[in-house]
Amino acid sequence: MIKGKRTRRITALLLVIAMFVGTSAVFAVQNTESKNKDTKVISYMRPDIPVVKDGKFMYFFNEQGEAVSPMVYEGETYLPIRALCSLKGEPVEWEAAARTVYIGRTLSRPSKSLLAPEESPYVQFSDTFEKGNQSASTAYIKNNALVMYDFEIINLDEGIIPIICKGTTYLPLTCFERIIGEKIVQDQNTKQITIGESDKDNTSDKLIIPEKIKDVLHYYERQSELYNDVTSKILLINNMSKNDLNILLKTIEKDYIKAAEYNREMSMMLDDLEKTQHDKAVVDAVQSLQSFAEGCEYYILVMQNIIYMAANDQDYSMFADPFLNFALMSQTAMNDCFNKINAIISEAN
Repeated sequence: MIKGKRTRRITALLLVIAMFVGTSAVFAVQNTESKNKDTKVISYMRPDIPVVKDGKFMYFFNEQGEAVSPMVYEGETYLPIRALCSLKGEPVEWEAAARTVYIGRTLSRPSKSLLAPEESPYVQFSDTFEKGNQSASTAYIKNNALVMYDFEIINLDEGIIPIICKGTTYLPLTCFERIIGEKIVQDQNTKQITIGESDKDNTSDKLIIPEKIKDVLHYYERQSELYNDVTSKILLINNMSKNDLNILLKTIEKDYIKAAEYNREMSMMLDDLEKTQHDKAVVDAVQSLQSFAEGCEYYILVMQNIIYMAANDQDYSMFADPFLNFALMSQTAMNDCFNKINAIISEAN
C-alpha cells in the first residue's frame, strides 16, 4: 500500500525530470555485509558512444552473440573486456569462485595460445555508425576482484574494479592501454573513443582552448557533472525501499554541500572578474555559470526534501512546481554558459 501511494506521487515528477536526465550518473545500493559481496548499481549503457579503430567503427558482442555497448559508471566510460582483448587475440575468462578476470593464459587455457583477432565473434567493424539510445541497467561491482594477465596480477589504480552487466565483464577505459598496449583516447566533446593512432594529423586539428577561458570551462564541466549526477538519482525513488531511500538521502546531502560550495566559489570568481577582467565575453560566461551554480544549489535542496519525505512516506507533491522551476533554471543557465564558452573557443580556432 505504501509503495502504491509513492508510485502515484512520483509519476508526475518522473515525467517532469525525464526531460533533464544527464548522461553519466549512477547510484550504488550499498552492501556492506562482506567486502567480497557484489555491490548492485544502476549504470548507463551507451550505444550512442562510437568506438573507432583504424578508421572503422567497432560493434561489440557477448558470448551469446548479443550486442553490447560501452557503459558509463560514475562518469567513467567502461568497455567490455572480452571484446577489447580479442583485438590482440587474448582469451578472457571470469572465474567467479576466485573473483578473478584471467586474460591471456587462463584456467582453461593455461598454455599461451592467441586467437585470430579477425575471427573474433566479439567485435565487428563497419564504415558507418548507428547511434543507439542510452538506457539504465542493473550492474554489479565485483568488490575485491583481481585482474590477471598471463597469471600475473595487474596492479590497477585504486577504486578501479571490474563490473558485470548482463553477463558481460567491463573495465574502465583507462585500464585498457596497459592491457592491450595501444593508445586509447576519448574526445570529451563528442565522447568518441579512438583506439590506436588516429589517421588525422594530431597537431593540425587540435582544438585551441584560450587561457582566459580554461578555468571557466573546468568549472562548467564540474558543475554539469554534479547536475547530471543528481538529476539521475531522482529516477530511482519509485522502486526503492525505505532503507535504500535513506541511503540515497545521505548521498544527496553530500551533493548539496558540494553544490553550495560550488555556488560560493562561482560568486567569488564573478566578483573578482568584474573588478579585474575587461573581456566582456568571459565575464558574461561566468555570470551564466554562477546562475547555473545557484540554480543547481536550490534544485538539490528541493530534491533533498523530496527524498526525505519519500523515505518517511509523506506526500511531497507540493514540491513538484519548485522542482520543475529550479530544473528549468539550471538547464537554461547550463545551456547559456555552454554556448558562451563555445563561442569564445570557436573564435580562437
